[in-house]
Amino acid sequence: MEHCDWIPFLLTGGKHVSEMRRSVCAAGHKALWATAFNGYPPDEFFASLDPLLKGFTARLYEKAYASDQAAGRISPEWATRLGLSADVVIGVGAFDAHMGAVGGQIEPYHLSKVMGTSTCDMLVAPLDEVKDRLVKGICGQVPGSVIPGMMGMEAGQSAFGDAYAWFRNLIAWPVRQLWPDEAQANSIIDKIIPELSRQAAALPADTHAELAVDWFNGRRTPDANQLLKGAITGIGLGSDAPRLFRAIVESTCFGARTIVDRFIQEGVPVRGLIGLGGVAKNPPSSCR
Repeated sequence: MEHCDWIPFLLTGGKHVSEMRRSVCAAGHKALWATAFNGYPPDEFFASLDPLLKGFTARLYEKAYASDQAAGRISPEWATRLGLSADVVIGVGAFDAHMGAVGGQIEPYHLSKVMGTSTCDMLVAPLDEVKDRLVKGICGQVPGSVIPGMMGMEAGQSAFGDAYAWFRNLIAWPVRQLWPDEAQANSIIDKIIPELSRQAAALPADTHAELAVDWFNGRRTPDANQLLKGAITGIGLGSDAPRLFRAIVESTCFGARTIVDRFIQEGVPVRGLIGLGGVAKNPPSSCR
């Protein structure tokens, strides 16, 4: 059960799971659903993974709907509870980041990056232009998952803001442990990232500077591997907090670049970037 399927089902007063209008976004990106299969892969595929899965597909749905379709009208109960008109139409759901891209006015061949603790990167392209091209190493591509009538392609980074927060928490450890006033300690900690950003941005470009790899939470795209770890190298006695922070920020920037490079290598142009999310609201940092 997907959250983006459950909420429209709940709000429309659904009583039986067979009535649920499943999202093509969730079904395609997370559940192997595809029009080429008329739903799910054949039963033999699941049975080949484990005999216990024989007959699995018979219990699953066959249809999925794009987010421009209506799941139904709001139920009288929820209209009353939410103070809404009984005429409100509830749309078929989709992933949060995908709807964020819609709100950010995504357009063909523009990579929309929702940047927060991690990133979700989405690119849409006309179906007649993508045809049967499959981009290797991304998180998935599903017709209609972001914009109806377009191929929705998803990539992303497992850690983005999380990497910055980890470093802040690392160097803030003495403050949390030794400062007697919690409110004052939190006030100091809140200033760490802005000050690191300011000082890191002032550092001159240096080919011998510290380097980092942004796999602090594994690698999502390209070529997902959650067993990978992050790394910081080139550390010396002159390495200070702003220099290490710059290395981490630059690692996330180059991690983002590898996603763009993969799309281009696979024949899908990237003509622009659209930044969304909490990190995108911050002023420019040391990412060059």
